[in-house]
Amino acid sequence: MGNIVLDAISGRNVDHVPVAPLINVAHASQVFGIKPFEYVLDNKKYADAQLYAREFYGYDWVWAHQPFGGVTREERENVVFKGDDCILTLDMGTKLKFSPNNPPQIIQTALTSKDQIDSLNLPDPFIDERQEPLRLMLEKEDFVCGNARSPFTFASTFIYDLESFLLDLKLDEDFVFKLLDVALDFCIEHGRAQIEEGAKAIFVEDPSASTALLSPPDYRKFALPYEQKLIKAFKEVPVIFHICGDITPILDDMLTTGADCLSIDESVDIRDVHEKTCVWGNVAPDLLARGTTDEVRNASEDVVKLGKNVVLSSGCIVPGNAKVENIKEMVKVSVK
Repeated sequence: MGNIVLDAISGRNVDHVPVAPLINVAHASQVFGIKPFEYVLDNKKYADAQLYAREFYGYDWVWAHQPFGGVTREERENVVFKGDDCILTLDMGTKLKFSPNNPPQIIQTALTSKDQIDSLNLPDPFIDERQEPLRLMLEKEDFVCGNARSPFTFASTFIYDLESFLLDLKLDEDFVFKLLDVALDFCIEHGRAQIEEGAKAIFVEDPSASTALLSPPDYRKFALPYEQKLIKAFKEVPVIFHICGDITPILDDMLTTGADCLSIDESVDIRDVHEKTCVWGNVAPDLLARGTTDEVRNASEDVVKLGKNVVLSSGCIVPGNAKVENIKEMVKVSVK
């Protein structure tokens, strides 16, 4: 299992279009029957839930998706429960809240003021506990894909507040570039640690660089150079690269990153991207949650009929309330 994904990305012939929905904590914990905070706090349950979801649906990959890897013993010891909510403070200072029926939410960034940047303590991704979930997945599966946030997104979510960060693109470029340099170092190390552990590919995400938030000129100035450096650092494995929203104005720029495959959402005509590169997508997550099996089948067939250089997937993260029968329908379309 799994080599079919690498074959598709590499342009080789495959016996069916591989299917690899973007299933992370919300839906994987749902089908595995555990709470989202259990999934994140227990490295074994995280791995087991990913393996179970892959087996349950029969799709073609396993995804070690956490942008910080596994949770350490010290982080687990400092967890705070407030009613039904769980607050996890990462070593770097970022606080995450887990609530019933909701995806994880960042409620405090690592930096609460700019002058803290020189004392920022980013985690070491090479320690055993950070790589434990990936290692456990690899004990059961030959092909596991790792994950890395791109520096622009990591800087503007985990390290610093997004709204303030976007304002500083105009008000304080020196701080922005300094923060991006710090984020780049961590994102490279995080990806490199997964590759050394045995990840066969890396899925790079940069949702904060969406054209809904960032103009194409600002994208080229602040996000693209860091995407290029990050992806170059992972050159020995295939890289799948995702930006949310309508990437049409920056598509040619994204192609300069060296990514082997572009993951796109439903706001983009997949045929336009497929003309230029391998494409990964793009069944709407909302369709998986609210649509009928007929609608999911039609959307999936539109992707599968492209044939070569394509991986059938969700356009973005599969929501926790996605219908089981809809995800099964995606798989059925792919392998029939």
